[in-house]
Amino acid sequence: MRFLRDANSFVASSRAAIEWSAPHIYLSALPFAPKDSLIFQDHASSFSGVVSVETVGIDRHGGRLVMNLTGHEGEVISVAYSPNGRLLASASKDDTVRLWDTLTGEETITPLQSDDDTVQCVAFTADGQRVVSGTGTCGLIQIWDVRTGRDAMPPLRGHSGRVWSVALSRDGRLIASASADRSIRLWDAATGDAIAVLTGHEQSVYSVVFSTDGRTLVSGSLDSTIRLWDVRTCKPQGQPLRGASRYVLSVAFSPDDNFIVAQYLTAPGIRIWNVTTGEEIGAPIESESASVGIAFAPDGSCLALTSGHNIRICNWKTNQDVAPELSGHANAVMALSYSPDGFHIASGSRDHTIRIWDVKHSNATADQLPSHNDNINSVAVSADGSFIVSGSIDGTIRVWNSQTSEMTLPPLVGHRDEVLSVAVSVDGQLIASGSADHTIRLWNATTGEPIGVPLEGHTRRITAVTFSHDARWLASASFDETVGLWALGGDQRPTLHQLPSEHEVFSVAFSSNSRFLAFGDYAGYITMWSLSNDGNHTMFTQMGPIFFNIISVCFSPDDSKIAAASSDYNIYIWDVKTKLPLHALEGHKDCVRAVAYSPDGERLVSGGDDHIVRIWDANVGEAVVALHVHGAAVRSVAFMPDGKSFVSGAEDGTIRSWDLLNAQDLSSRFDLSPVDMLGLARQEDGWLVGASKERLIWLPREYRPIVVTVVGRDITALLASRRVVLSAGLVLHHGEEWTKCWRRAKSSTSIGSS
Repeated sequence: MRFLRDANSFVASSRAAIEWSAPHIYLSALPFAPKDSLIFQDHASSFSGVVSVETVGIDRHGGRLVMNLTGHEGEVISVAYSPNGRLLASASKDDTVRLWDTLTGEETITPLQSDDDTVQCVAFTADGQRVVSGTGTCGLIQIWDVRTGRDAMPPLRGHSGRVWSVALSRDGRLIASASADRSIRLWDAATGDAIAVLTGHEQSVYSVVFSTDGRTLVSGSLDSTIRLWDVRTCKPQGQPLRGASRYVLSVAFSPDDNFIVAQYLTAPGIRIWNVTTGEEIGAPIESESASVGIAFAPDGSCLALTSGHNIRICNWKTNQDVAPELSGHANAVMALSYSPDGFHIASGSRDHTIRIWDVKHSNATADQLPSHNDNINSVAVSADGSFIVSGSIDGTIRVWNSQTSEMTLPPLVGHRDEVLSVAVSVDGQLIASGSADHTIRLWNATTGEPIGVPLEGHTRRITAVTFSHDARWLASASFDETVGLWALGGDQRPTLHQLPSEHEVFSVAFSSNSRFLAFGDYAGYITMWSLSNDGNHTMFTQMGPIFFNIISVCFSPDDSKIAAASSDYNIYIWDVKTKLPLHALEGHKDCVRAVAYSPDGERLVSGGDDHIVRIWDANVGEAVVALHVHGAAVRSVAFMPDGKSFVSGAEDGTIRSWDLLNAQDLSSRFDLSPVDMLGLARQEDGWLVGASKERLIWLPREYRPIVVTVVGRDITALLASRRVVLSAGLVLHHGEEWTKCWRRAKSSTSIGSS
């Protein structure tokens, strides 16, 4: 039985690779199979010349992702298991109900088309032979035969508003429906006859469910109340349950019928009620705003609830997580359903997909030091190269050991909005961060403790911060059309001098001798100021305009040139003495966000919205190599002090370090081996592809942002507490030579054979 379950998970979770090409059963699917699965243990040793997959801080959901069901063309807003668990029904804003075989992941019949707009909810009858759905606009309830896909009876009419929820009694006799018309209706499941209309709610009724014994019905409404109804008398049972949170989105009975869990729109999101006493028990459970999915495990031991794009599983009595969150959806999770045996959870999402998860066989442990959970806006390197600092749209700053790629401190938290820029002082003692909250904060780089109070003076978002090389100044750029020049004086609070600009300022940089300050602005000008030891400052010169935004500026190490990254897809190099442009570096296919000189001035590195990191010959302005590993816009780049490597931060939430020499060397060769191709591969449509777009390896969706490849010569490494490392030996079989991966004959058959 375990082998069959592992085989099902193996095929379904790697379906995209296998359907494209059968060889990827061995080249892609097998390497990513959980190491403790019988499929991997029985077959992995029979293959050579394929990638090896190791994970740090994460497992493939501990082997929890079983399959990803695709086909809907709209948001999936309801899912339900059949009583025997063999079928899964899904309802979508694409106006269809779909039925899926939970063992194969295949649709069992053609989509069931709604007669009335969006399908809001689905539920199976007790015998599993029919699916009941509630629909939009006219409030119809349709009942489908799961074998034929036809209406089992005419639509049930009576509601005058959208049907938000349907439920079936366990004995199969009754259907309950909840509607925007503020009513709940009971129907005879066999004949479709109306039995009763339950009224009392003052706003839309969003959720309805029967107790296990079928005697009680519970409903939740946007009037912020939960009501209990006696099914036999169709009368209210006790007083409405009303908590401090507002707008009930979903309700669920515990399997023993003693408790009700309700999900609310306003915080705290989850409240638990004792059915007998009508009182709340325990502390409320926080959940994402507008979450609409909760589901009890069949044995009542835990509760699954939506958490943004993820699914949280917790002990509902103690509010303690019992497993790491299930992550992988690309948009908010809208619906949850436990399988009858409690082995699986199905989730429907706004990303148009349904995922099925194994929740009984996870060996994963929660990641204690999570990486940034959103875009990386800025990276900076300490002068001695020992640590790297990053700032993110998630409002935090992280500090990383440059050798181990691990976090050295807990996240630095204090800004009220995204962190747009970070910098490290020359002595490595201070970290500065500039934020969209209009403030700058200083941090002790060793302890992570904040130093003093936030620096205030700017009236709009701060786009860049940087320390002078003589440690006397901190400069800040802002959209308020000023550059802040902060005098650093020991234990005293930094004092502010403001340098005016005629336009919003994106970037700022000090010359290496700290005598000049340059900044780039919205109108395409580079302005330079002369700084004197006594604190006086005067505008020295202005270069440009180039008629496009200058997003990033940096001085060459000898201060003779300035490089400027522009929104016109180019990088411009200016001669400081003559004020004339020397080179226009063309190659990026979108806005260039970041540029940095190597310590010897021979190379420039840039990153842009085209997801590409580029290395340039700074002397002649020619491209050396384009690196395609990031999966989103590259926002920041910085060289390590030894000049042998550099780091980049991107909107895919990752920070990567790059070996400069190895990247350049591989790019100059025309006879790349497959292993070398892996090192330079880029992601495209879920695959790692080579220079000629040949498909090398398929990547599971949840791994794509955190993949790093390690080949004979390291090119890039990922700074993250969660990462997936792909490695290869001297040989990597692919393409028409894939059959060479079979190492030896075995007594057992190969994967996929009968």
